[in-house]
Amino acid sequence: MISVLDLHFKHPGTENGLGKMTFSLGPGRLLLLAGANGSGKSTLLQLLCGLASPGGGRIRIGDLTSPGMEKRIRTRVGLVFQDPGVQILGATVGEDLLLGARARKMGEAVGHELAERFGLRDLWDRPVQDLSGGEKRRLCLASALVTGPEVLLMDEPLSGLDYPGIQELRRLIVRNREQGLT
Repeated sequence: MISVLDLHFKHPGTENGLGKMTFSLGPGRLLLLAGANGSGKSTLLQLLCGLASPGGGRIRIGDLTSPGMEKRIRTRVGLVFQDPGVQILGATVGEDLLLGARARKMGEAVGHELAERFGLRDLWDRPVQDLSGGEKRRLCLASALVTGPEVLLMDEPLSGLDYPGIQELRRLIVRNREQGLT
């Protein structure tokens, strides 16, 4: 599903970036990426989901390759950002979930289904600024899944969650994996 060969990247105007790396990850697999602050974890996720292009090397997501096919890769890879405030765009939970569905010309039913799956149904009309940290994380995860990606990337998904929130997110991750999501 994911194949990375001799990937490297430098942020423009700096010496910071990623050295050469090679790895692969099969379909339905779960991988934890750990490293120190500034080690390139978020940069790697941005490259894998097509938000940035490699400085060298190649990324393959299924049959799509980067550099060159980043826009198409973004249709197959969901990303949950570290900061929910960057990802949540709707004024209410329902509006946020339906933004992605409408953009891809999918029915509203998919938004309602994900709200039910992630315990957001009763929050459908709630303004997003009134959500707790855990509710915002669940909304971001549901929003990333609304288009039916084959790969889900999460940048520091446990950040800011209390222990019950961490346990809940872990259950959601396991459930997604059981459904074949990489």
